[in-house]
Amino acid sequence: MPWDWVAVREWCCAVAGRSLGPADADDVAQEAVLRAWRHRDACRSPQAPWPWLRAIVHREVIRCVSRRLDTVPEPFDPSAEDPGLTTVVERGGILPALCRLDPSARAIILLHYYDDVSVADVAAMLDMPEGTVKVKLARTRAKLRDDLSAE
Repeated sequence: MPWDWVAVREWCCAVAGRSLGPADADDVAQEAVLRAWRHRDACRSPQAPWPWLRAIVHREVIRCVSRRLDTVPEPFDPSAEDPGLTTVVERGGILPALCRLDPSARAIILLHYYDDVSVADVAAMLDMPEGTVKVKLARTRAKLRDDLSAE
């Protein structure tokens, strides 16, 4: 059965848009469709590929959120700024610890703490139960605490 790739792309864009908003949704949908096209033979139910496609879009959303680490502002230059303005990220050396996290945990932490998204909204964006997000937040905070105390 040939797939309607235009419909697949529109659907992926709608799913990504609910998670990321329109700015990133188009790029995420494009990546998801490309991955789906490359691996279309792996779809177990080509007549109803939506759950399979949702998983692909979900992984692309996580990748997109994880790439936001690259947009974290540069550290303050103490000679140009008040030294008291350094952020927790810079003081605590948390950036390398964040980079060591798995993409799913990093996405949850960045959405919740960096982008100030509520737990309920993070759960909706990443298509996870709210309880799962809470557990991942707690476990990831503990891991970060252990990593930072060991340094």
